Amino acid sequence: MKRKNPIVFLLILACVPFGLFLVFYLFLGFSPRDEEDLQTTLEGVVAEVTEENVLLVEGLSVDEVFELDDEALLEEATGAHRVTITEDIEEIEVGTEIIVWVKTIAESYPTQSTAEDFEVQED
Repeated sequence: MKRKNPIVFLLILACVPFGLFLVFYLFLGFSPRDEEDLQTTLEGVVAEVTEENVLLVEGLSVDEVFELDDEALLEEATGAHRVTITEDIEEIEVGTEIIVWVKTIAESYPTQSTAEDFEVQED
């Protein structure tokens, strides 16, 4: 009776765990995720309000927002975001501190996104 090659046996023994790992990894990679996990939170002071969007700046106080001109705001802020808000934008005024939840952020300066929700911060 002829013995089987031990190298083939070792290759199979090494490939099975790798194959199982690969299947498990692919399963996790394509599994649906909770939509809330995909949201990003932006926090800051509103520096400008239009009919459809706000300019949200980070790293500045409310007083600095009122004192600085538009160009200085963008230079001094640690972050700036142009956020489209489709509902209840009338609740927001320049100088309001807000938290905004967004899903996608367009890479520009200031960044651009659409709010999923927002919350006005109370003093």
